[in-house]
Amino acid sequence: MFYRASAVDGVEGGATVEDTVALARELRARGIDVIDCSSGGMAGSGSLSSRKIRQGYQVPYAAAVREGAGIATMAVGAIVSPALAESIVAGGQADLVALGRELLADPNWAYRAARELGMERPWEVLPDKYAFYLERRAAALED
Repeated sequence: MFYRASAVDGVEGGATVEDTVALARELRARGIDVIDCSSGGMAGSGSLSSRKIRQGYQVPYAAAVREGAGIATMAVGAIVSPALAESIVAGGQADLVALGRELLADPNWAYRAARELGMERPWEVLPDKYAFYLERRAAALED
């Protein structure tokens, strides 16, 4: 079972990452398996904000909750490159990553990630009807 939390809500006197760690401990005791760590959006529209963000800007929240509460976490927040997603999981900052708007920008993200990260048969991340043709194309292409 996943629970999505606004790890910090960005309002005066609002939730802090320490509050979220305490909440995550309680949720873990009640059977929650993964905390999806987002942030903000409590005052005004997060999707219409004009503030600048950096890639992976919410990952530190997932790392803090994972470490502080001893529960699996999912990182979100401008995770746009396969290398960044891989480094988050491999580096132990989170157990999972979630992609949102990046899939709107690049609907082929999973296939691109499989290729960039060196998956031997990258078309296997696609539905069979697509994978069939890409596998055939790969076999037919000269190196």
